[in-house]
Amino acid sequence: MCSMPNGQVSVVDDTNERVKLLDQLFNVANHCDVSGTPCDICQVTSSEVAVTFGLCVQFISVINGQLMNGGKLQLQPIAVGIAHHQGSLYITSRTAL
Repeated sequence: MCSMPNGQVSVVDDTNERVKLLDQLFNVANHCDVSGTPCDICQVTSSEVAVTFGLCVQFISVINGQLMNGGKLQLQPIAVGIAHHQGSLYITSRTAL
């Protein structure tokens, strides 16, 4: 999960294959479906998150409280964890960074 600048929180819901945006009271404010089981999420910019699942990273924009699927980055091997720091995206598999 990651907190957004406006106080909302983005989380992955692997059971329902969704990314959810929670308000300050942790109620679901919005969600978007993703094409696979999401594993991890991180904030990339003030209005964008990146989500790992399977062999790709999905970028999702947060615009006026709405989640919108953006571009995808195809990867080998399977992406598990993700973090963003000073303009760099760090992606982990089960055996490598």
